[in-house]
Order: sequence, then structure tokens, then C-alpha cells
Amino acid sequence: MKGFLGATTVTTIYYLASKVAGKKKADQEISKLLSIFQVAPVNKSVLDEAIKSGFSDFEDAVLHEAAKQAGVHGIVTRNPKDFKKATLSIYSPEELHKMLISLFH
Repeated sequence: MKGFLGATTVTTIYYLASKVAGKKKADQEISKLLSIFQVAPVNKSVLDEAIKSGFSDFEDAVLHEAAKQAGVHGIVTRNPKDFKKATLSIYSPEELHKMLISLFH
């Protein structure tokens, strides 16, 4: 199983982490994330498709389209209701946790 983060998610995490823990700690933690996860790029094609997607929230549309173009099979989110227009499977963190446990037992 491969995990992906949206490129815009990485920048948001970095911004928040640097405000709370400082730049050095944010650098370390982002490096850890990048060693674990792949990054779904955000480019013109992703943005064009996000605009056409019908999502009410552009940021969610961008994440969905970046995931689609990266070839992922599903999105894990705390807010599944934000992905009503999704064509990918949408999972809560709890659902992902259950799936991972079943894989290893």
C-alpha cells in the first residue's frame, strides 16, 4: 500500500508546524512525512479539472483531482461529506485503520 499527500497539504502542514514548533522542527517533520508518503502533484491539469469538478470547495476539488491524476484508489479524510462529488472511494481515518489492521492479522 502506498500513501500519498497532496502537494498543497504538505505546504499547509509545514506552515502550521513552523508557527507552532518553529522552522527547524517543521523541516524535520516534513522530511519524515516525505520519507513515508509520495506526493500527488498539483499542476495546471489538476487545477483545470478541479474547477470543472462540481465540488463546492476548491481545495477539496484540488485534492481529489490530484489524487485521481496520481492514480490513487481512495482518499482518507475527517470530512467525508466534503467529497460528495468524488469519483474515488472516500474513507474516514477509522476505516483506514480497520483496513490496515485486517491486512496485518
